[in-house]
Amino acid sequence: MSAAVPEPAVFTLSRGSYGLGFNITGGTDQPHLPNDDGIFVTKIRDSASAAVDGRLKEGDKILGVNGQTLINLTHKEAVEIFLGAGETVELQVWHGSERYLINDYSMKLQSKSSPNGFKKLLVLAGFILLGSITLYYAKKRTA
Repeated sequence: MSAAVPEPAVFTLSRGSYGLGFNITGGTDQPHLPNDDGIFVTKIRDSASAAVDGRLKEGDKILGVNGQTLINLTHKEAVEIFLGAGETVELQVWHGSERYLINDYSMKLQSKSSPNGFKKLLVLAGFILLGSITLYYAKKRTA
């Protein structure tokens, strides 16, 4: 992709009474994305530390915890790092990485597919759109 990868954000969260308040997925044993086996945030739990703080978002990739890298770890190894991280946790995060990586993967797939196949897909999408618009106005006229 043409867009540059941004510098990771580094910030701290306190566990609080509800914990850090987010779920993760990924790892070398169960990649979240086909082109990246990193650790990604899948859910921010309401009222917990991450939600109150507001800097961590669903789709962010967590690169490190308290100076320990999460790159090339299994999911279980990453969870163990979080569990042993203490009350105050420093996170190194790539904001918006999931969206970036999905777009990057899509671009690579499109460049590998035949131009003819992509053109056929566009024509099909155009017909579907045209049919949907026609159906919408036909129903609207009869109503």
